[in-house]
Amino acid sequence: MPEVSGAFSTLERAFAAIDPIQDKTLWIASFQTFSTQWLATRVGHFQIAHPELTVRIFDRFCTQDYAIDSADVSIRVGAPTQEGLTADYLAPRRYAVAASPALLARHPPVTRVEDVLKLPVNDPQDTEFTHWLSEAGFQGSHTHLPRVRLGSQTYEAQMVLAGQGIAALDTWLFRDAFASGQVVKLLDMEVEDPKGYWLAYPERLRKAPKLRAFRDWMLEQRRQEEV
Repeated sequence: MPEVSGAFSTLERAFAAIDPIQDKTLWIASFQTFSTQWLATRVGHFQIAHPELTVRIFDRFCTQDYAIDSADVSIRVGAPTQEGLTADYLAPRRYAVAASPALLARHPPVTRVEDVLKLPVNDPQDTEFTHWLSEAGFQGSHTHLPRVRLGSQTYEAQMVLAGQGIAALDTWLFRDAFASGQVVKLLDMEVEDPKGYWLAYPERLRKAPKLRAFRDWMLEQRRQEEV
């Protein structure tokens, strides 16, 4: 029951506010694709470096619901606008429409944007896919196409890898799949969402040791990737 689960979560957070031992728990809110494609493959190194901390990650697409989640820190799309929050820029958000080589081998060559819509599209109404089409110069209608709404690029990527359709995928979070040739950028084109990825946290926690440790680690990870 969501209400009961939320109530227990609120109580646990309340005890953490008064118990210095509980304050060793770092609560991270992160959307699923970032958690599975980036954070889960690295956060173990952070835990080893900080054995005094307990790391808790829960899935949440963080935009304007930070206060409800009561996380110590969140990875989110776009800089926060809520009062009392501050943030550090992590990375640009870029994506491309991707297909597997196996799928492309079963269809005529894709040389223009109209050819893209001759391929099976996982979710034609997906915001990123629609934006990509617009940037590629497509001016027609595509919303009549069959739709599979999966709600996460993690799931959409699995369909793409299985050769079952095409989808807009984040080129940073799925860079290994692009680099290895498991998926191909259609028209060799990617577009950028100006919002980018951000690490957000309450201003009151800025100097908390657990938050400073995670913030410094995250930013260092990004610096290493950019080298």
